[in-house]
Amino acid sequence: MYLRITQRQNRDGSTVSYYALAENAWNATAKRAEARVVHNFGRADQLDRAALQRLVNSINRVLNEGEAVASYDPGPGGLRNRD
Repeated sequence: MYLRITQRQNRDGSTVSYYALAENAWNATAKRAEARVVHNFGRADQLDRAALQRLVNSINRVLNEGEAVASYDPGPGGLRNRD
């Protein structure tokens, strides 16, 4: 599973990003892996960061100490794409 980030252009030229939790699933008919969205978090600029932090904390409770997801603070700009 991974955090999927998709973008689209508005007519006014601005870019809007959306976040979703996705996984790759094998499609035997097409003989290829396809992304399947498990949960849609919505627009990046309207993201409930507290809810996302609760999800990370919940995941960390079931992971071993060495596997825990590191806390990450991207600063005032919010989450960003890896370029």
